[in-house]
Amino acid sequence: MTETFVKEGKTKNVFRREDGNMVLRFKDTVTGHADGTADPGGNQVVGILKGEARRNLRFSAYFFEKLSEAGIPNHYVDHNLDDLSIVVKPVLPFGFGKTPTLELKDFNLEWIYRKFATGSFRRNYVGSEEGATLEGIEITLKHDAMGDPMVGEGLLTHAGSPFFCMSKARYATCRTLVKSVWDIVFEEFNKRGLVVWDFKIELALDSDGSVIVTDEISLAIMRVLRPTRDGCEKPSKEEIEQCFFG
Repeated sequence: MTETFVKEGKTKNVFRREDGNMVLRFKDTVTGHADGTADPGGNQVVGILKGEARRNLRFSAYFFEKLSEAGIPNHYVDHNLDDLSIVVKPVLPFGFGKTPTLELKDFNLEWIYRKFATGSFRRNYVGSEEGATLEGIEITLKHDAMGDPMVGEGLLTHAGSPFFCMSKARYATCRTLVKSVWDIVFEEFNKRGLVVWDFKIELALDSDGSVIVTDEISLAIMRVLRPTRDGCEKPSKEEIEQCFFG
């Protein structure tokens, strides 16, 4: 089926198919911070890791299929490991058609679920203890140049806010959806002896205006540790992949 190139992303390229669906083609790029450190919370490409595209596609397809089985709405249609692509439904970002600042147009949001304190949470809240229990949701504007600033319910749901993009009821729906996705992902890792400390996912609006889960659900958007007698250790991505797919 004919594809038309739409845009290049850090970890995926985007195409539009003639049937109206979109294609996300994964790349072997790894994101992280300016110092070159790989980190799911980073916004810069810091290197190439052979097999990263295939691994992220396998996990994304696996989890989107789990969401579909659980009745959680998402954009997944199909995937093809041979050409490293996932076919998805077209969606609109929450901020479509809005320009709250000169640098920000058609903005989207990232929804972060944090079970334990680590990463950017500890950088933002200096003095917080690594591994402290949180069980909470943060929301950021998806904008690399602005450093993905955090936003709250008031900015998103108050009609007078430049970032107004949803009702309070839709905001509650989004939070419930994020927690439902978290519960599935956490349990899938937990039953394999692994613990997800946090993840960030994206939500958007489908053609009917309903909120659905989008983008990817892979090791690239989460931190996974393995409990040990003395605390925890970070397994390699290859080890985690082996746990799931053999």
